[in-house]
Amino acid sequence: MHSIALVYASRRLLESFTSAGTLEWAKHAGGTSGESPTDVTSDSNGNLYVTGGFRATSDFAGDGPGGSGDLVSLGALDWFLAKYNSSGAFQWVRGGGEGSGDQGGFLGEVALDSTGSSIFITDQYQYNSDFAGDGSGGAGDLPGTSLSNFFLVKFSRSEEHTSEL
Repeated sequence: MHSIALVYASRRLLESFTSAGTLEWAKHAGGTSGESPTDVTSDSNGNLYVTGGFRATSDFAGDGPGGSGDLVSLGALDWFLAKYNSSGAFQWVRGGGEGSGDQGGFLGEVALDSTGSSIFITDQYQYNSDFAGDGSGGAGDLPGTSLSNFFLVKFSRSEEHTSEL
């Protein structure tokens, strides 16, 4: 039996503890601004899926600037979905937002479907949100109609964005 905790300070994103309360591992994230994890879930293999918000450039792999886990915000505060294996090793990260004045990543939640083959995240955003993460303003964008919009996005376990509602 293991316990996973979301951490909001000291650039730690996740911590894993044994049933006796001993720290097994801690996953650090860092960048030019801050990360705010809001929810975590796990699949039957012990892989962890974390969602939340980030600003500027964030390193979710912990491998330094320009590494495999870097995300660059498309706006003020963007959302992210990151996957780590049961040992805390970084697998992948996806994120999105929009270029001006968006505010995502405040209320994010993550869940898996009953088969574990699809990942769902939900969150709040302002103005527009780019689910393709490419800043193109095209396919994968969801326009906002007010300052308080909500989304539900579906990803495959292989990290591909499949749809948004």
